[in-house]
Amino acid sequence: MPDAVTALVQAARLADRANALDSARAWYAAAARQSPLLADWLRLRAAGVTTDSMLRAGDYTTIQSPEARARIPWTEAQARERTGDPGGAARLYEKLGATADAFRASAALASATADSAASAAVRARLFAFVAAHPGASDSRAAVDLADRVFAPLTLAEERTVARSAAIVGPLARAAAAFERIRSAGPATPGAELLPADILSYGGVLLRLRRNDDAERAFTDLAMQRIPRATAAEIHVAQFQRARARVVGGNKDGARLLLRALVRSAPRDTVTARALILLADLAADAGDDRGARTALTAAAHRFPTSSLVGPAEFRAALIAFLSGDARTAATEWDALVHRHPGSPEATAATYWSGRAWAAAARPSVARDRWRAVLVHDPLSYYAMLSARRLGAKGSLPPFDADTDAEPLPPSLDSILARSLALQSVGMLVEAEFEMAYAMAHLPARPTTLEAFGAAFIRIGDPARAVVLGRRLLDRSAAGRDTLRRDIRLYRLLYPLRYADTVRAAARAAGLDPALVAAVIRQESTFNPRAVSVSGARGLMQIMPSIGRGLARARAIPGSDPWDPTVLDQPQVSVTLGTTHLATFLGIEGGNIPRGLAAYNAGPSRVAEWVLRRGVADDEVFVERIPFGETRDYVRAILRGREIYATVYGGALGLGS
Repeated sequence: MPDAVTALVQAARLADRANALDSARAWYAAAARQSPLLADWLRLRAAGVTTDSMLRAGDYTTIQSPEARARIPWTEAQARERTGDPGGAARLYEKLGATADAFRASAALASATADSAASAAVRARLFAFVAAHPGASDSRAAVDLADRVFAPLTLAEERTVARSAAIVGPLARAAAAFERIRSAGPATPGAELLPADILSYGGVLLRLRRNDDAERAFTDLAMQRIPRATAAEIHVAQFQRARARVVGGNKDGARLLLRALVRSAPRDTVTARALILLADLAADAGDDRGARTALTAAAHRFPTSSLVGPAEFRAALIAFLSGDARTAATEWDALVHRHPGSPEATAATYWSGRAWAAAARPSVARDRWRAVLVHDPLSYYAMLSARRLGAKGSLPPFDADTDAEPLPPSLDSILARSLALQSVGMLVEAEFEMAYAMAHLPARPTTLEAFGAAFIRIGDPARAVVLGRRLLDRSAAGRDTLRRDIRLYRLLYPLRYADTVRAAARAAGLDPALVAAVIRQESTFNPRAVSVSGARGLMQIMPSIGRGLARARAIPGSDPWDPTVLDQPQVSVTLGTTHLATFLGIEGGNIPRGLAAYNAGPSRVAEWVLRRGVADDEVFVERIPFGETRDYVRAILRGREIYATVYGGALGLGS
């Protein structure tokens, strides 16, 4: 993008933020005249800061591209809100289904006219909407608006807020709402909390790591101190009370509560969860026999539960580790037969192979491993199966790499506009372009491959992964051909900042392919990624951790601390590899354990390494009790092999 256009857009954006609307319009219009490529979006911006509705209408007639024309109604609503017509804005937002925006404009109208009746009506509609749609993104925005405009809230309104925020956040807001209601006392009008509210409140406290407070909340319900509680709600509270004790470190106390629940509610579905948790506690204590008993009880008592597959898999693993390979193999084979589409089926097939090998049935073992390679070739277990079969790797030989086909002109222009929009800081419009492209892509594999590669080039690898998965969802016959196409793997496992990854990994003594796999799992190579917990950047570093790491390296922006430095790719990868190397060092260089510690913390890994059989890394991974951490480790180990195979040269491997 020419420097002159960039300067004009920057001047327009500064005036826009300063609410100098006439100046902003003039700068946007001037930039549009000099940049035909971005003219549509710049004219929309000019319209958005224009007070004269006739001028706006004239701007809209000049918009040509379908993706920009689709945004005209939104621009008109925003322009009306900004230029003193909140009523008109509210009506347009309603038509667009932008409920939270409509509430905001309606509240502004009521405030501007000092109409208390209108304000009360907006307030009533807002809380009715949140009550009917708890956890929706519009509900979260509506709650934010209510806190700004209608505070202080009534207790009934706080209850509505609490129920929604407990689902979609912020968790601290949910906790504060529940606490205000409880402090008012149950006799206060509007302060009634249902048993389901108590369960929600306790869950919020657990997620905030306020374990003692969570246990107290669950105890009230578990001990039947809350009126109108059903037996099912009481049983859930008893289970959650035990969980709070586990998280708080009181495992003996948790066992007592869980055993009491199993005795008192033998057929309640929450008892399946209680038995699984008892199995985890038994495994932590070295009592694998007790763990297997609890797991088999859960599977037999609750055959239709989603927990059956995991329970059966883990019970068979304990049999295998106890030396009864034939029983383990038979149980794993039965799991695959009964639940062929379950998430545990591939794992059970692989481990059945290991068990049959231990039972001196090598041909059966090889059949199981070959089945994994056929039915789930991109899985973690395909990598393990290939190793057991003595193959050099689990990926097929690739066909000759060929140039991607040219993109259709319409799609090529979308890419060009998106890049140009990014270069002048118009990131929202760039996102609109990409979303439009994703919705209108043809189904031809070669076009999907070409566009996915283009997404990676322009800095949007997450969409490339989506397209790669779309390709994999094609017919089985087509999938075999696609598996030999290296371009598919480049979509599923994109790589950006290869030089930075290679240099930082080498400096930290790490495998560059491992670092690339971690980045893919953490952020899909999006340097501006921010998690719900606040972790930032390519390697998703928490700002509190990043501050210490950055100051230790005297990185600019570390003193005073500016968390946005974590959005810089080189900073994120440098600090992230240092952090990861620390965890690997704590675990003696063991990669599966180091990854588990990086994700869940070394204190938890210190407990897990006491379990039977975990000197075998494959067993260690399976015995991680946290599903999120287990999946995290498996995904990165698998990704490491694929990055090494597909990008070995770019990552400096073998050199």
